[in-house]
Amino acid sequence: MKIIKTIIRECKFTSKFYQFLSKIKYDLLLNKQKDNFEKNSCKVMREIQLSLSDCGIISMFFFMFGTLLGVYRDKKLIKNDMDIDVGVYLLEENSLQDFRAYMEDKGFCLIHFYTLTDGRVIQDSYEKDGIKIDIAFLQKSADYDYCYLMYEEESKKENVLLFPFVSVKEIEKYAFSDFQINVPKQTEQYLADTYGEDWKQPNPKYKYWENPNAKNTEFTASIVYCNKGEGL
Repeated sequence: MKIIKTIIRECKFTSKFYQFLSKIKYDLLLNKQKDNFEKNSCKVMREIQLSLSDCGIISMFFFMFGTLLGVYRDKKLIKNDMDIDVGVYLLEENSLQDFRAYMEDKGFCLIHFYTLTDGRVIQDSYEKDGIKIDIAFLQKSADYDYCYLMYEEESKKENVLLFPFVSVKEIEKYAFSDFQINVPKQTEQYLADTYGEDWKQPNPKYKYWENPNAKNTEFTASIVYCNKGEGL
C-alpha cells in the first residue's frame, strides 16, 4: 500500500490529484479536531485543575501561554489554538517519573515529550478525550521564572530558547466557565512578558521565538514519541 501511495504521490500525472485528496483528508481531520476541542476542552481543563490540585509531587501549577491568554483576555479559549497549556513546578527534578505515573493514573495518556541534549525533560504532552495537553516544567532563577521552548521554524526546529517571565510566587483562582482555574497572581505581568505590552490586542502574527525577552541557548532538543493520542 505504501508503494502505491508513493507512486501516486510522485507521478507527474497523479501528484496533483494526490495533493487534492490529501488536502480534503487534512481538512476533515482538522474540522473533527475543532469540533472535539469545542466539545471537550472545558471538561478536560476542569479535570486538569482537579488532578493537579491533588498532586503532591508539584509545588505549584497554573494555566499558561495561549490558554491563559484566551481565558483572561477573551473569556474563552482562542480559536484554532487547540491544546491546553499548563506550567508545573516539580518539587524535585527526580520526581518526573512519579509525576507521569500520577498523570497516567488520572487518565492522561503521555504521547510525547521534549528532552534537551543533557537529558533534561522540558515538556510532556498528554492526551485526554482527544484533547492535547502541553505541560511545561518550569524553573526558577534569582530574577525570573522560565521554561525552555523549541523553535517552530523549520530551519531552527531543534534549537532551544530560554523563555523568561515574572517570578511567580503566588497562585490565585480565576473563574472560567463553571469552575475555577489556577493563574499567576501577576497574570497581567506574565501576559505582558509573554506576549508584549500590547497583549490585550489580538496579534495573529505573534511568534514566541521573536519575543525580545527570549534568550538563545547552546542546547538542542528532540522529541520522543510514546503513544498516539486519540484523534491526534
